[in-house]
Amino acid sequence: MKKYFPIVIFIMGFTGFLCGQVAFDLFAQAKKEKLVHPKIIKKYERIFSKTTFETISGDKIRLKEIAAPIVMLNFWASWCTPCLEEFPSIVDLRQKFKKDEIFIIGVNSDEENHLKEIKKVSRKYKFNFPNVADPSGGILSEFDVTSIPLTIIFYQGKVLEVMKGPHDFSSVEIGNNFNKLIEKSRAVVRTN
Repeated sequence: MKKYFPIVIFIMGFTGFLCGQVAFDLFAQAKKEKLVHPKIIKKYERIFSKTTFETISGDKIRLKEIAAPIVMLNFWASWCTPCLEEFPSIVDLRQKFKKDEIFIIGVNSDEENHLKEIKKVSRKYKFNFPNVADPSGGILSEFDVTSIPLTIIFYQGKVLEVMKGPHDFSSVEIGNNFNKLIEKSRAVVRTN
């Protein structure tokens, strides 16, 4: 038994090293996927400063003229289950804040029967925010959206966060963060 002890210790140590390396690689990959390249962020901010959307109801929204300090663009489709799962929390978030505090715009990427699909989902989830139809994928292409749901959050025209995948927008953490930003923007207005 003593004869094999160094071999057993070596195998256990080597196995531990391999497990640690795999865990580190997985963590690094997950962290990398969450990061958005600074060039993309600058591109989003340029697009924000010059873009006007037309909602499905025919209203025109010029992003840089929105009074709210926080603007959320939520990219979705009716066939995207994770998109649908986050809608109750987006609707809840919209109810908690005034339109001059947080302005939410949905960007739908359905290709076929897009207006019918948007209206159906809108009724089901009781949307309280405007939606834009993008059946040709032009808006998604301009924003380099490769997967949905994707939410881009702007604060005073600057990218605050790019959220890939579904999120709970009614979480206390998100609400608190938004409250701090809104209060910060009010403080700036009061001092001017």
